[in-house]
Amino acid sequence: MNFSRILGLSVLLSSIGLAGYAQRSPYAEAGVGFGASTISPVVALHKDWSLDKKSRFLIGSGVRFTGFYANNVTLTSAPPNLARDPASVDTLFAPAPNINALNLLITLAVNVSPKIQLGFSIDALGFSFGPTGKPDFVASGNRSTVSASPTRFNVLLIDNNDIGSLGSYIFSRYRFSNKVGIKLAYQHLFNELTTTTTVQTIPEANDRFRVKSNLAYLGIQYHF
Repeated sequence: MNFSRILGLSVLLSSIGLAGYAQRSPYAEAGVGFGASTISPVVALHKDWSLDKKSRFLIGSGVRFTGFYANNVTLTSAPPNLARDPASVDTLFAPAPNINALNLLITLAVNVSPKIQLGFSIDALGFSFGPTGKPDFVASGNRSTVSASPTRFNVLLIDNNDIGSLGSYIFSRYRFSNKVGIKLAYQHLFNELTTTTTVQTIPEANDRFRVKSNLAYLGIQYHF
């Protein structure tokens, strides 16, 4: 999903001055992503602007809550200089992580027909919250129990440079009526835990660990 994240960042930078475009009615969304031993409930509020007179091309923003609840998850060293070298990666094993993220989002979409829309959306900036858990830290064959909680702040910085918990979606939406639509999507999640102490020391100090997930997503939208 590197392309989506790069494009999402460019959209964020170009979205300043949207007041000059035609506004469309806001809409709410509720849905859930499903993966192997993973569930991701989503609630969002969106606002779009038309980029052309026929309202075929849209840019949007909004706010999205995303949950990440899973079983037996392995998270690996998150900082990019560690993540890109397998020899530098340590792991956390979390039996039941509970990570909740509230993020500002960016959307780019095209209306293929009055009923069908294709596009993508990406989280850009926000914060995460959730309980402190007791995952196992694994390094050089040694295992110890540590304390960890969701990384507090979420920032889109492109791929492994990202911080915190962020989601991106490639989606299609079918609109049954002026009010209701169904959304199908490929959901790509970054989720992070930060340990309460610096548990990784080699090759450098680190307390952030990440898991990447790909899920099938189904949601319903209501247009006000």
